[in-house]
Order: sequence, then structure tokens, then C-alpha cells
Amino acid sequence: MRFDTDKNDKELWEEALELWGFTSQFVMFFEETAELQQEITKLMRGFDNPQKIVDEMADVQIVLNQLKYILSIIYPKNFEDINENLNQSYETKKLKLKQHIKNEKEQRKNKQGKDL
Repeated sequence: MRFDTDKNDKELWEEALELWGFTSQFVMFFEETAELQQEITKLMRGFDNPQKIVDEMADVQIVLNQLKYILSIIYPKNFEDINENLNQSYETKKLKLKQHIKNEKEQRKNKQGKDL
């Protein structure tokens, strides 16, 4: 997955920030992530609405991109550096997850052997 956004997106984030400001954009991030959490919780309780989950995922992706743009303003890095750092962090975390899964499987396998 790449987190790059094109020039048109950057212009959109600039307009949103200019219109509503930093605080509003941070609040929107909290709201959209909470709405996704709510839809996932509903799914866990048996209310199946995959389109609503997808819609909330799209909203979260938008606010994540807006947050990335805001970070490129707050910190003395340009937009491309933020993208590259995000992509590197994403890949590192995927590798850590793979290792964690491997370790967990080994622990479970060893525990099953001891229980017999």
C-alpha cells in the first residue's frame, strides 16, 4: 500500500485546512475514526453492513491523508519526505506483524505439545 497522494489531493487538503483550520481537521480525524470503530463494533454484534464499513474506511483514509498533509506543514519536512517516512514505517510494521504471527504460532505449537 502506498500513501502517496497526487497534486490535486494536496490542493484539496490545502483548501480544507484554509477553510476549516487545524483544530477542526483534528476533530474530524477523531470523528471519522470513531465512526469506523462504531461500524466494526456493530459487525461484531451481528449487524452486517459491509458498505457502511467501506464508506467509513474511505472517510478514515481521507482524514489520514489530511493529517499527513498537516504534518508536512507542522514539521520542517516536505510532502515527499512525509510520504517516504510513512511508507517505510508501514513496511517495518508489516515485518514486525509477520514476526509476531510466527512467534505466536510457535508458542501455540509448543504449548499443544506440552498439553498432550
